[in-house]
Amino acid sequence: MGTLIQALLVYRNPGFEAPRWQGFLLVVPVMIVCIVVNVWFSQWLPAFQNLALAVHILGAIAVAVVLGILAPHVDATTALLTFTNSGGWPTTGLALMIGQVTSIATLGGMSCCGFLQEGSC
Repeated sequence: MGTLIQALLVYRNPGFEAPRWQGFLLVVPVMIVCIVVNVWFSQWLPAFQNLALAVHILGAIAVAVVLGILAPHVDATTALLTFTNSGGWPTTGLALMIGQVTSIATLGGMSCCGFLQEGSC
């Protein structure tokens, strides 16, 4: 979150230099706020998580509605059966496999450690 704040500062002021040490100095107060909330305001966490869930669901619905209305539409055959290799890969099949790496890494990431024996991660 601290480096995200720094990125927003760079976005707002394009001439602004963003050294790494400054990102670290922004991360420290964010960590302190997280520690304070988790230690002294832990009784409010379930309510906050419920609120965050509702905001995420409503946000997802809002994004889906806006994209459904404003996005350009094509027929189903074009959307589902037309493959484009715009990345410069030698074959479309290779481009498809490279594009799936992110999804596969997300589904098989560190969350799978819960299924392994304790201490094996």
